[in-house]
Amino acid sequence: MRFLYLEAVVAGIPAEEVEVNIENEVVTVKVEKKVEEKKKGEHKASSYNYYYTCALSGGSWDKAQAEVEHGVLKITIPKAAAAKPKKVTVKAKTK
Repeated sequence: MRFLYLEAVVAGIPAEEVEVNIENEVVTVKVEKKVEEKKKGEHKASSYNYYYTCALSGGSWDKAQAEVEHGVLKITIPKAAAAKPKKVTVKAKTK
């Protein structure tokens, strides 16, 4: 079986904060990192969003799998079987 492979760097982001969506052959990876700091009566919060988008064709999208390993998101999508040519018999129309 053949596969499509995608990788995206998500260093420092836990897997549960990585969102992968596939719609109309477009893969979108959304990563949001929230940082909160508390210092002597001060509270500081910030948020970072990263989006990776790519268009692919020929995948079995419903069978896609994703995992984070050593700060790298790896997405594996099995390739769909190629459509085989079909011969159509042409008949003469009779009256």
